[in-house]
Amino acid sequence: SLGSDEEVMEAFDIDNSMLPHFKVYDREGKLFRKFITDELTEPPTHEVVETTIREALGLDEKSE
Repeated sequence: SLGSDEEVMEAFDIDNSMLPHFKVYDREGKLFRKFITDELTEPPTHEVVETTIREALGLDEKSE
């Protein structure tokens, strides 16, 4: 079991211990993109995350 917040952040490779923290992986399980939020940046919108997921999966607008 993970004890401290620091241990959790390290175990999940969360940069700068900042949340929310999103990672998108491709079909092969390779990291495609990381969304890192800090005091100066807003979290990504739902649309940005969805577009990134579709790109990672090789889907286009017409595919479902």
